Amino acid sequence: MLLMEVQTKEAFEKLLEILGPDWSGRTSPSTTNSNVAIATIHKIESKNITAATKTGFGLNIHLKESNEIISFWCLHLDWQSYGPYAANIKLVTKLEQIMKGEHPKTQNGRGDDIIQLLKLPEFLIIIHLFM
Repeated sequence: MLLMEVQTKEAFEKLLEILGPDWSGRTSPSTTNSNVAIATIHKIESKNITAATKTGFGLNIHLKESNEIISFWCLHLDWQSYGPYAANIKLVTKLEQIMKGEHPKTQNGRGDDIIQLLKLPEFLIIIHLFM
């Protein structure tokens, strides 16, 4: 399964065409320029989409050669630059710089508002290597 950032539904449909007939997918129906999409070789259980917004949605997917059905979500949580991203593109080079940005003295930084949802790596790291 792939989680994708897409510009338009039409661009995503073209990608599915390129991937071939074994692939199907959905974009969030809440906007014509959906930011997110899910592509899979597994069976999408129905046309129903769970909690769709322009930045996230979920599907029930029936895994091939299995009786398992999973709820699969694609979320684009925050578009703003943040500490680890700034370090990755070499804007900052020290942990202290990142932490000052995340927890400024004015207490209006992102650090105070962060609530961990998932303990997972950034999946796009692998995809970005091929772009």
